[in-house]
Amino acid sequence: LVERLGRPLVVGVSRKSMIGKIVTQSQCRLIGSVSLAMLAAIKGASILRVHDVRPTYDALAILKQVWEYEASPGVCEGSVH
Repeated sequence: LVERLGRPLVVGVSRKSMIGKIVTQSQCRLIGSVSLAMLAAIKGASILRVHDVRPTYDALAILKQVWEYEASPGVCEGSVH
């Protein structure tokens, strides 16, 4: 989608009611918000609008490390580490 738009994509799904419809406990909206932010990042979002900055930042840092590890030379598909 981002490529087709040719513009940065801003995503803001933090604490939205749709998350509350999926998870029953209100404190679980954090998990849902971070999960959707990660999905948006994977799908190419340029900007994430979030309420819970630290947990989202930490999750993005983990995602970045995994992404860089998977893309590094010498990492074979299907290998166990």
